[in-house]
Amino acid sequence: MRRRNLLALVLLSLVPMVGCKTLQEYVANLPEAEKPQPTKVYNLPKNKVWEGVMHYFTSNAITIQTIDKPSGLVYAEPDYTTGDISHLARCYNYYSKDHEPTVATLKLNILVTASETGDSTTVTINSRVKQSFVWKDGSIVVENCATNGRIEREIHATIAEYLGITEDSDDPSDLEF
Repeated sequence: MRRRNLLALVLLSLVPMVGCKTLQEYVANLPEAEKPQPTKVYNLPKNKVWEGVMHYFTSNAITIQTIDKPSGLVYAEPDYTTGDISHLARCYNYYSKDHEPTVATLKLNILVTASETGDSTTVTINSRVKQSFVWKDGSIVVENCATNGRIEREIHATIAEYLGITEDSDDPSDLEF
């Protein structure tokens, strides 16, 4: 009996790893144009690019929780009016019909850093998406999801548009926050 309980515990501990591997495979198999591109270099000084980053937040009415211009850090948690985030990220549990998505959260860390010469600036976007699911039995599961790259493309497109930079990439749709 003890051995069976131990085996069950080991198997249950592997479930989150299977989900993460599936999500990593999902992202790895996306077409190149749809993969998240969190880092982009702009051939402009940091102050100008910083304005573009701020424009993204103001144009989308996103409240910033932490902002530190000298270090280049911006942190925000945009609010969602819907729990369905399938347009932003892929969650392992979307494969199941035994649940309903509820609350979704997005955490954005954006780092704006100037090059040593100051003539270019790197913008790195770290987005974390979580989705809560209510299963038919009433239990709730919160899951980390893999971004599908839409968030990063939208942010970089908004920055580029503000800066007057023409991009070759697709025209991303507006995100709803």
